[in-house]
Amino acid sequence: MEDMRPKPQATMLLLSTVLGILLGTSLLLATKINNPTITPIDTGLDFLLGELVPEYDLEQLDGDSISTHLYKGASHLLVFTLPGCDACDTMYPIIGKAATDIPILMVANTREGLMEKVAEHALAFPIAVDTLLLTMEHLNITNFPTALLVDREQRIVEAVRGGGFPIENIVQSAQKALEKERTQ
Repeated sequence: MEDMRPKPQATMLLLSTVLGILLGTSLLLATKINNPTITPIDTGLDFLLGELVPEYDLEQLDGDSISTHLYKGASHLLVFTLPGCDACDTMYPIIGKAATDIPILMVANTREGLMEKVAEHALAFPIAVDTLLLTMEHLNITNFPTALLVDREQRIVEAVRGGGFPIENIVQSAQKALEKERTQ
């Protein structure tokens, strides 16, 4: 009569196979969770495309006056922020680095906490304070951060909301637009 007990090699092979399948499935799920598929989202800002940026004289942090048309004649980013906004905190390092290549004008709704953000992220571009919300209201900016790519003629050619990927994408668009302007 033949011994019906599983042989140690067969048992080990079966266990190894099952563990391999479980490990592979776990890795696949972990990859999906940590690296979700990126799908473009509707930013709800399409109504701004092609619109002219209104010209407003606003006050800078140092008290001097600054115009929303500061960079007329060159593509630039017009960025709207709130100093206490978590998504804005993810944006500051990205635009801080980009400011060496791209003209940027940032507009905040308050001075409160703004100087700390400027110092913390070493922001070295003009920052205006729009306590009356003139520009934000005129452009219907209700979410922060919001970044607008403005062309030479002060027309909005791209608009995004949110930190992270949206800001990185509009920074890349601005770099391409400025490169194109330099070669013309």
